[in-house]
This record gives sequence, C-alpha cells and structure tokens, in this order.
Amino acid sequence: MLAFPDGGVLVQPTLQQIAGRTGLRIKAERPFYNVIVIGCGPAGLSAAVTATADGLKVLMIERHAPGGQAGNSPKIENFLGFPAGISGSELTRRAVTQARRFGAEILTAQSVSGVRVEGAAKIVTLSDGTEVSSKVLLIATGAWFRTLDIPGTERWNGAGIYYGAAHTEAANYQGQDVFVVGAGNAAAQGMVFLSRYARKVSVLIRGTEPTWSRYLDVAIRSKENIELRFETELVDVQGDEAVRQITVRHKSGAADNCPASAVFIFIGQKPQSDFLEGVVMLSPSGHILTGLDLLRDGKRPAGWPLKRDPLLLETSVPGIFAAGDVRNGTKHGVAAASGDGGAAVSLFWQYLATV
Repeated sequence: MLAFPDGGVLVQPTLQQIAGRTGLRIKAERPFYNVIVIGCGPAGLSAAVTATADGLKVLMIERHAPGGQAGNSPKIENFLGFPAGISGSELTRRAVTQARRFGAEILTAQSVSGVRVEGAAKIVTLSDGTEVSSKVLLIATGAWFRTLDIPGTERWNGAGIYYGAAHTEAANYQGQDVFVVGAGNAAAQGMVFLSRYARKVSVLIRGTEPTWSRYLDVAIRSKENIELRFETELVDVQGDEAVRQITVRHKSGAADNCPASAVFIFIGQKPQSDFLEGVVMLSPSGHILTGLDLLRDGKRPAGWPLKRDPLLLETSVPGIFAAGDVRNGTKHGVAAASGDGGAAVSLFWQYLATV
C-alpha cells in the first residue's frame, strides 16, 4: 500500500496524488481546445491521433489509465496490421505515444463530473472542480463490466473475485482451480490466458451456446484444462480472507459445491454515460443515441437547433459526438471503436465549418 506523510501521519493517497507524484499530467495546460475527448480507449485514441495529425488542439481526459477494456486484453488477434496478434497494453502504449507525438495532451486520474453547453462552447467540469472548454466534444468513455448481483460477494472484490482482470491476475493462480463466468469474447480471451497458469479453468455459461468468435473457439477447444459448463450459473461464493469455494446450479436444479481460488466475471457491459444524464439523449440501456437513431418518424430530436439532421456520430446536441462502446448500435471490439474514432474526426470538420 502506498502512503504519503502528512505532518508525521501516513495517509492513503488519492489516485490523483499518485498520478501527480509519478509525473503524469493531471491539469490541463490551457482553458480552451478545438476538441476535448473524454475517454482514452481505442475510440478516443484513434480520434486523438487523427485530429492532432490534422492540426487540431486536442485534450484527452481519462479517469483511470489509457486503454480502457482493450488495454487489459492479453491478446488482440483480429486488429488490422498485427497478424500474430498484439496485447492490449502494447497496442495502447503505441497509440498513446503516437497521439502525444502529434501533440495531444492527456490527463490521467481525472474524471468528468459534468458537461454543459454555452453557445457553441462545450464546457467540461472535472472532479477537482476545474473546467475546460472546447468547440467539439467527443464522448469515448466506453463500457465497463457489469458486477455480479450476489449479496456479500463484494467482500472478495480484488481478492478472489475479478471483473475483466484475467490478464493482470492470472499469474497469482499458478496451479490452482479458477472459474470464469461469461460467454463473450472478453470471457474467451480471459480463459485462454488463465489456462496458461491455472491447473483448471471451469467456465460457467448460462445458455446452451457461447457467443465468442470462431478463432477464440478454436483456441479454447485446444486447451485440455478448460472445461465448458453450459446451462450453469454461479449462485454463491464462500471463503474467509479469500475465496475458497463456490456453489453453481445447473438448469435442471442440481447444485454443486466446487473448490475455487478465484472467479473471473465477464457478464456484459454497462456504458459509462451517467455524467451525461439530461445533457444528451440516451437509450434505456444508457447508450448514447447518435445520427439516425435520433430521428423519430423523420423528425429531428426536440430542441435540435440546426436546419440539418444530426451527423452520423453526432448526439442530440450539435458538436457533441460519441464513438466506441458507449454509442448505441456500435459493434463491440477494438477495430470497431478505432473506426468510430477515426470517422468522428471527419464529422468534426463538417461541424466546425458551420460554427
């Protein structure tokens, strides 16, 4: 545990304090930018590289570390230009280096508490109370893993129960039995990586078929220490200072108690859009509506002030755009998010030509 002295007393540092003391930027250099990008995953980084290469002044804001979910992926095999695959952390490192080389400014350990519009300016309020503004705002906050709805399990979060952390935690479970909950690509990538370390990886899948990609299915079927358990769900977790055992239940009603050292959970994603409630139009699931999704019976959204329709990735507020997993209707994945980010920049120019 890190601790900083404060008048002779050791105190738990905040994420911003850690970032500041390690040399990461936590304050914006200027009050106004051409473009502010909220979120430093594949969509945000792609947009930042393209926009800065075009000469726009760009500020990126990331509340954690750059990369988003993709940054935690042990291996991305379907991204253009990397036939042998590349880890999410390495892809992120390269993208951050490229964005900074073109002049993008990146704030880390800074979250956004609010967004408001004053005329053509988009004003972003940060968690420390400071404000920055821009002509164009891109929301690229992505989505994060949904948490398990089993009472009491929060006591083992980070100590046996993990959400999307297989890459960073796998080595801690060398030669042990672990479980994965989920049937999508993230779960598949996690179990393949875990199988390098764990003695056995048991996978709990509620349905009768997984939804992961074919290339991942081939990799999974080749691993002798991965067991797929269909129509089965996690119902209880037991332990003391760490997870020791879980209870699983089959669709038939039969329940089993299984020794377990850890559970890695990939049960869907929640778009990170809470700070935009009341600012732009959201779907019932919290995804940001853009482009044609905003039209109802051919009519533009209420309060839309322009004579044109919203642009493809534009929200219900002119000049605010969305890209990547936070956007309604997007195809999840690094390639789709990166494509969104790059495409958004051409739309920035269309918008800027009108203001």
